[in-house]
Amino acid sequence: MSTIFLIDDDQIDLDLPPLSELSEGGRVTQSVLNADMSGRTDEGEPYRLVAESVQQLTDGMLLTMPRARLDTAEQGRITVVSQEGNYDGATNSLYLTEVVKVDVEEGSVQLRSDDLRIGLDTGALSILTPVDVEFAGGTLRADTARREGNLPLDDTIWFEGNVRLFVEGTPPHSEN
Repeated sequence: MSTIFLIDDDQIDLDLPPLSELSEGGRVTQSVLNADMSGRTDEGEPYRLVAESVQQLTDGMLLTMPRARLDTAEQGRITVVSQEGNYDGATNSLYLTEVVKVDVEEGSVQLRSDDLRIGLDTGALSILTPVDVEFAGGTLRADTARREGNLPLDDTIWFEGNVRLFVEGTPPHSEN
């Protein structure tokens, strides 16, 4: 068995400065491609978070195309998909942006917005852009939504601003 090495005389020489010579304000980032993280919540329910890439920031992580799945006893499978996300390690919170989709298996609930912030420890929820919630029998639209947290004791979601509830079977001109 033998090995042959082919070396091209026209190789490209990259003249990169050593880290000590980076200009002020220059930075080196670390990132992971095709990140796949899984574990269990404090209640023992399995979760999985997958992202096309994860880049380390000074105060957390930037996630590209994050997709999460949580299998719960009460609500079945919950899936979350977004274009981009930020994880803040100091507050243990996730901020998702650009076409956020949440699907809840129990009750066939679908939530759509461009913004979703969730406290991973407390379950606090904040949606600062218009939100559409589709469920069996109707649709709810609101300017914003929030949940204070402290699950499972406080699981109330407050819809605020211009809130409209459309129920199937009501006349088209009727809004509740």
